[in-house]
Amino acid sequence: MAGKPTYEELEKRVQDLEHSEYEFKQADKALLKSKEALRKSEERFRSHFENISDVIYSIDPELRLLDISPSVEKVLGYNPEELIGKPFPDLNLLATGSLKPAISDTMRILKGEQILSSVYELIAKDGTKVWGEISGAPLVRDGRVVAVVSVARDITRRRRAEEKLTRERAQLLSIFDSINQIIYISDPETHEFLYANGALRNALGRDPVGEICYKALQGFEVPCEFCTNEIIIENKYEPYVWEFYNPIFERYYQITDRIIKWPDGRDVRLEVAIDIHEQTLAEKALKTSEEKYRTIFENTGTATVFIEEDTIISMANSEFTYLSGLSREEIEGRKSWTDFVVKEDLERMKEQHSLRRKNHTKAQKNYEFKFIDRQGTIKNILLNIDMIPGTSKSVASLLDITKRRQAEESLKESEERFKKLSNLTFEGIVFHDKGVAIDVNQSFLDMFGYEREEIIGKNIIEILIPEEFHEIIRHNISKRIATPYEVMAKRKDGSSLPVEIQARDVQMDDAEFRVAAIRDITDQKRLEDQYVQSQKMEAVGRLASGVAHDFNNKLTVMMGNAQLAMQDMERSTPLYKDLQEIVDAGESSVRIVRQLLAFARKQTISPEVLHLNVTVEGMVKMLRRLIGEDIDLAWEPGADLWRVDMDPSQVDQILANLCVNAKDAIGGVGKVTVETENVFLDETYCAEHAGFVPGEYVMLAVSDDGAGMDKETLENVFEPFFTTKEMGKGTGLGLSTVYGIVKQNNGFVNAYSEPGVGTAFKVYLPRHIGEVQDSVEAVEREVPRGQGEVILMVEDEPSVLKVAQRTLERLGYTVLAFDNSVEAVEAAKDHTDEIHLLMTDVVMPEMSGKDLAEAIQKMFPHIKTLFMSGYKANAIAHQGVLDKGVHFIQKPFGTDSLARKVREAMGSE
Repeated sequence: MAGKPTYEELEKRVQDLEHSEYEFKQADKALLKSKEALRKSEERFRSHFENISDVIYSIDPELRLLDISPSVEKVLGYNPEELIGKPFPDLNLLATGSLKPAISDTMRILKGEQILSSVYELIAKDGTKVWGEISGAPLVRDGRVVAVVSVARDITRRRRAEEKLTRERAQLLSIFDSINQIIYISDPETHEFLYANGALRNALGRDPVGEICYKALQGFEVPCEFCTNEIIIENKYEPYVWEFYNPIFERYYQITDRIIKWPDGRDVRLEVAIDIHEQTLAEKALKTSEEKYRTIFENTGTATVFIEEDTIISMANSEFTYLSGLSREEIEGRKSWTDFVVKEDLERMKEQHSLRRKNHTKAQKNYEFKFIDRQGTIKNILLNIDMIPGTSKSVASLLDITKRRQAEESLKESEERFKKLSNLTFEGIVFHDKGVAIDVNQSFLDMFGYEREEIIGKNIIEILIPEEFHEIIRHNISKRIATPYEVMAKRKDGSSLPVEIQARDVQMDDAEFRVAAIRDITDQKRLEDQYVQSQKMEAVGRLASGVAHDFNNKLTVMMGNAQLAMQDMERSTPLYKDLQEIVDAGESSVRIVRQLLAFARKQTISPEVLHLNVTVEGMVKMLRRLIGEDIDLAWEPGADLWRVDMDPSQVDQILANLCVNAKDAIGGVGKVTVETENVFLDETYCAEHAGFVPGEYVMLAVSDDGAGMDKETLENVFEPFFTTKEMGKGTGLGLSTVYGIVKQNNGFVNAYSEPGVGTAFKVYLPRHIGEVQDSVEAVEREVPRGQGEVILMVEDEPSVLKVAQRTLERLGYTVLAFDNSVEAVEAAKDHTDEIHLLMTDVVMPEMSGKDLAEAIQKMFPHIKTLFMSGYKANAIAHQGVLDKGVHFIQKPFGTDSLARKVREAMGSE
């Protein structure tokens, strides 16, 4: 047993305990100080957490939302308590296309990957879409990841600005591609092509982007000596215009160069090259011609002057200066021709001068007079004078008749000039005497395919003009008719062509002949026919839309009352079945009305970006059932097909109508081929097809090996109610529906057919330019009902108003119904309770639906609006495409569609 401790040992233990107590107290103070610092740090963090504009949140490994900053309410409209503790995928904070990538990124961080940053499409509480840039990082404790901490920044404005810039750039480039002149953009330092429009791509036969400009355009290995890069960089955004002949394209161009800003901020070169080849050649030819005729004017060997209406000589050649003894400066603009005429001839020449301007065909062109020069010497002159066409000037040649040889030579040169001028014109010109050809130009021979010796001395009326037009031509010759007229003519090969003839009598060598200018108007007549057809289709379309609007109102009343009556009786009663027949007939009528609206391009559509191959693929099985087992349906999809922007239901309408039409054309065993292809319609093709516009298109073709159509049938094939089928076999609206749908989507359709060979319909739909958004498929839901919400309904057709009011009241709504928009506004002013929805017709007498909605919204800022109409209205839709965010229901409508549209307009189902 150990002994008792000594006093010294006890004292030492006490001292140790006191020291330990002191250390504990110091440690306790340090701990309190640390806790205080931690508290202040947490307060600062919480202050930042609660006041930062970005959204900060954390997610645990089970993907539950652990915490989220209050800023989420500003960004997405949610209170943090609505979200914290719930599974992140179930919160509906992310759009369909962003949910999977966001979850995938979160899982990667939980597995240990460091900070990740991505852009996602978020959905706010009110349904609006917000773009967020989200950065995430792992939260590690004791060596393991216990959560993901993320920061989300609202970049919606930046994203929309970027999207707008992208759209505007795409639109600009699309405009550039539609321009026939060459446009390209290059880097002025590297000379690399950054962009080339369709005109340059077509000229080169490839897309030169990435190539070097001087190699692609000039075939040089080094930059062009005439390169304007330094000039336009120095000018800084000022255009530099110059002309250039390109040896590769063998064309003259007027070029405009300037510096512009590229999206990445650098200065780039924009060049627009306008083809002036024909203009340059014409200008060179004109200059050559002017020089030639000036030379001729100066060297005709005769004295020649131009005489103004007031008798002043405006231009005189050197021969006249020699003849008169005066210089050109003393003559031009100073002297009258009367100054050179002796007194005894003056009165006669003044009479001819006046007569020549009243009726130049009756004035003398050749006669003699006595000329007096500066020294007073009198000379006998043979005068040749006539009016310059289209002016009040006359040109006079004065010949000293003592020099007969010189006069004969001058006449010969004059004839040569005339022949050359005659052969330069594109019109056929013939000199004839009562139909017998004296001379013709080369254009005349080219037009009709004859040699000169086959025409000269022959009666051209008998050779060129069908007998039924002989009388009108002979009448015009005998009556000296000078106004243009049209007749049919025939070429040497027997082919016919429409021509325009303008003729007049001329005096030559004391004899009178007739000169006729003949112009081929084949292209003009074809364009006139196409224009008339286009106008006819447009007029029928306007009529169809008006009929459909009134018919839809009647169908709304008929079907609505029938459905209301059916709700009050048992399904087994005979009357219920009779009413069902009425509803079925109404729905069949609705389809016919929709076809009318499709033809008239008046149906309201909801377009989306489609892959046409996928859409058609989904229709193939249905189409095979539609056309039957005896007909082979071949589906030939085009590779790498561009996207199109249109309502998918309209694609179904096009295919169904064309395939049914093909089935009827075959009438038994045969083959129908459906195919797609990317195509580019150039200017040449569009020039021959009225209404077509050059550009990139996706072609959808349906062809058959059926009976085919003759030319007359083909010309009327798209007209509504035109059908070759038996009575009761068709409405005649199928192909007109296709025509209307295609036109509504800014496309074109062509029909090709031959009797006994078959028919092909080719639909050209514009290529979609821009980003492709994922579509969200509709989900079948029960018919939604109301819970006493107040609806203000305004419809100027009382019967439609009544049936719609009854239907909505049965669905559980409180309805304030008015058939007058002005009365509706006054009633709304007196209504003290909330009005949840305005349901209004688009077109009304006193006030349009759009104006009514604006007036009601001023009184009830949070009210929703549902427009209704029998056809599209310009007040709420453009080109038949409904504006984003506008709720619309088309008449006629049933209980189900009305119930869904009302709930959709109110914001939920």
